[in-house]
Amino acid sequence: MSYIKQSLNEIYFEYHILKPKDRSIFLDPLGFIKYLFSSERILKNKNSAKLTSEIRSFDDLDYKRIYKNTDNNISAISSQWKNNLSPEQTEEIYKLFNNNKREKGSRSQNIIHFENWKNNTILMSYFENCMNEIKDNTEDVAKFKLQNAYFINDEFGYETYAHKFHHDDVGLRMKAWFIIDAYGDIGLEYKDLPYSDLEGRRYGLAYDTYAIKNKDLNDENTLKLPAKKGIAYLLNTDIFHRGYMKPNSKRLAFVIEFINFDKMKKIDGLSDACHFNEDVSKVEFE
Repeated sequence: MSYIKQSLNEIYFEYHILKPKDRSIFLDPLGFIKYLFSSERILKNKNSAKLTSEIRSFDDLDYKRIYKNTDNNISAISSQWKNNLSPEQTEEIYKLFNNNKREKGSRSQNIIHFENWKNNTILMSYFENCMNEIKDNTEDVAKFKLQNAYFINDEFGYETYAHKFHHDDVGLRMKAWFIIDAYGDIGLEYKDLPYSDLEGRRYGLAYDTYAIKNKDLNDENTLKLPAKKGIAYLLNTDIFHRGYMKPNSKRLAFVIEFINFDKMKKIDGLSDACHFNEDVSKVEFE
């Protein structure tokens, strides 16, 4: 067999994650057996083998270039600095969300993508300011290309997969987070990992993506970066992380994604989390 072999407990976990939310496992006893032999699962395993190989062929070099010493643990947070935006920019961002409200009952992340604000001169000016701050504070994305840019509004009561421990399933990718506003106990939780964990990882499989093998991820040995207005940081999304939130909390942020462009072209279509936005990749500032 050319596709990756999985144990039954891994396959069962994948089925549990992928099954429709309104269907009880106990009311569908044949569902797991059907999934076990489904073309969907076999195709996913074939894609996983190819995706893993492509990611490793680029990441092995990029990790050594960015982190220099891969004998140490790899940190999720690469850089951190202060972000500044004008009252006019803040007002325009809030106006953007007021005009693009989340659908009632929606469980998806409240994200407003580039195509919805690319013609807004005030927001594009903020985008340019953020790019300049990145250049001034880190060289970690100097050889990467823009992949995506969006505004995101997280609030308690709207939990998604992003609030479970996971990696982004695309290998080394940097996300610059700019916290525009935040209330309550909300932010990023993560754990630094030895590079050997990354070298042996499989991509494209829910069992690996959602950190089930890392049962030691808990409050005692993870790190937290609370969301505070005005902070900015660069996040390596190949490290296990999650958004955490407590009651009555909310976070408004701007996110810019960077990736090895040659790798992205190879894995686009293999990974659901590639997020390639062609319009963003063409943006250039003076």
